[in-house]
Amino acid sequence: MTVESVRSMDELGRAVRHFRRSAGLTQLQLAEMAAVSARWLSSLEKGRTPGAEFSKVLQVLKALNVEMLLEPLPVYSEEDRALLELIEQLREF
Repeated sequence: MTVESVRSMDELGRAVRHFRRSAGLTQLQLAEMAAVSARWLSSLEKGRTPGAEFSKVLQVLKALNVEMLLEPLPVYSEEDRALLELIEQLREF
């Protein structure tokens, strides 16, 4: 089972693309299943829909048989946040 952490529209788009490809679907096929336009879906996957209609996002997730789970983020100290930021920067190499 794949779990994707999403905190931005870019990350949401990458997650949708990942699940679509894993399902073996084209953008057109998924758009038709979710009752959205292929152009809108393409923009979503590219993170270019900052004001994306939430109901459409949910339609896409439902068509992919993917659910959205919300959970609180842990509270970190300043030192922990600095360390996590450093780790993230190292991952980018």
